Amino acid sequence: MVMEYCPNMDLFAYVAEQLTVGNEALCHALFLQVINTMNFMHHDHKMAHLDIKLENIVLNKHYFLKIIDFAYCEHVNSKMCVSKGTERYFAPEVA
Repeated sequence: MVMEYCPNMDLFAYVAEQLTVGNEALCHALFLQVINTMNFMHHDHKMAHLDIKLENIVLNKHYFLKIIDFAYCEHVNSKMCVSKGTERYFAPEVA
Protein backbone atom coordinates (compact mmCIF):
# COMPACT_ATOMS: atom_id res chain seq x y z
CA MET A 1 0.00 0.00 0.00
CA VAL A 2 1.26 3.45 -0.88
CA MET A 3 0.02 6.45 1.04
CA GLU A 4 0.50 10.16 0.72
CA TYR A 5 3.01 11.69 3.14
CA CYS A 6 1.15 13.84 5.66
CA PRO A 7 3.67 16.11 7.38
CA ASN A 8 1.07 17.87 9.51
CA MET A 9 -0.31 16.58 12.76
CA ASP A 10 -3.20 14.29 13.54
CA LEU A 11 -6.57 15.91 14.13
CA PHE A 12 -6.36 15.43 17.92
CA ALA A 13 -3.20 17.56 18.14
CA TYR A 14 -4.54 20.05 15.58
CA VAL A 15 -7.76 20.58 17.52
CA ALA A 16 -5.82 21.03 20.77
CA GLU A 17 -3.41 23.58 19.26
CA GLN A 18 -5.27 25.39 16.51
CA LEU A 19 -9.02 25.40 16.99
CA THR A 20 -10.31 28.20 19.17
CA VAL A 21 -13.62 29.91 19.77
CA GLY A 22 -14.54 31.72 16.59
CA ASN A 23 -13.25 28.99 14.24
CA GLU A 24 -16.68 27.50 13.63
CA ALA A 25 -16.21 27.65 9.85
CA LEU A 26 -13.02 25.60 10.07
CA CYS A 27 -14.68 23.09 12.40
CA HIS A 28 -17.57 22.81 9.97
CA ALA A 29 -15.24 22.22 7.02
CA LEU A 30 -13.26 19.53 8.87
CA PHE A 31 -16.44 17.83 10.07
CA LEU A 32 -17.85 17.76 6.53
CA GLN A 33 -14.66 16.10 5.29
CA VAL A 34 -15.01 13.38 7.95
CA ILE A 35 -18.69 12.82 7.10
CA ASN A 36 -18.00 12.68 3.35
CA THR A 37 -15.16 10.22 3.90
CA MET A 38 -17.33 7.98 6.07
CA ASN A 39 -20.10 8.11 3.48
CA PHE A 40 -17.59 7.13 0.78
CA MET A 41 -16.39 4.16 2.85
CA HIS A 42 -19.74 2.95 4.17
CA HIS A 43 -22.13 3.68 1.33
CA ASP A 44 -19.93 3.43 -1.75
CA HIS A 45 -17.56 0.64 -0.67
CA LYS A 46 -19.47 -1.12 2.14
CA MET A 47 -16.51 -0.85 4.53
CA ALA A 48 -16.61 0.13 8.22
CA HIS A 49 -13.49 1.58 9.86
CA LEU A 50 -14.53 0.66 13.45
CA ASP A 51 -11.83 2.81 15.08
CA ILE A 52 -12.61 6.38 14.07
CA LYS A 53 -11.04 8.83 16.50
CA LEU A 54 -9.16 12.09 16.18
CA GLU A 55 -5.78 10.31 16.39
CA ASN A 56 -6.67 8.25 13.28
CA ILE A 57 -7.30 11.30 11.13
CA VAL A 58 -4.28 13.20 9.80
CA LEU A 59 -3.94 16.36 7.75
CA ASN A 60 -1.93 16.51 4.53
CA LYS A 61 0.06 19.57 3.44
CA HIS A 62 -3.11 21.18 2.03
CA TYR A 63 -5.02 20.46 5.27
CA PHE A 64 -7.24 17.83 3.71
CA LEU A 65 -8.15 15.01 6.05
CA LYS A 66 -6.85 11.48 5.57
CA ILE A 67 -8.14 8.48 7.51
CA ILE A 68 -5.46 6.07 8.77
CA ASP A 69 -5.22 2.83 10.79
CA PHE A 70 -7.50 0.36 9.05
CA ALA A 71 -6.56 -2.51 11.40
CA TYR A 72 -10.19 -3.05 12.49
CA CYS A 73 -11.78 -2.30 9.13
CA GLU A 74 -14.48 -4.80 8.08
CA HIS A 75 -16.88 -5.32 5.25
CA VAL A 76 -20.34 -4.10 6.29
CA ASN A 77 -22.72 -6.98 6.94
CA SER A 78 -25.35 -8.07 9.45
CA LYS A 79 -22.83 -9.99 11.59
CA MET A 80 -20.38 -7.18 12.31
CA CYS A 81 -18.55 -7.14 15.62
CA VAL A 82 -19.30 -3.82 17.31
CA SER A 83 -16.71 -4.11 20.07
CA LYS A 84 -13.61 -3.48 17.98
CA GLY A 85 -11.44 -0.41 18.21
CA THR A 86 -9.94 1.58 21.05
CA GLU A 87 -11.67 0.71 24.31
CA ARG A 88 -11.52 4.20 25.84
CA TYR A 89 -13.64 5.42 22.91
CA PHE A 90 -16.34 2.75 23.29
CA ALA A 91 -19.84 3.89 24.12
CA PRO A 92 -20.83 2.92 27.69
CA GLU A 93 -23.36 0.38 26.44
CA VAL A 94 -20.65 -1.39 24.40
CA ALA A 95 -18.14 -1.51 27.24
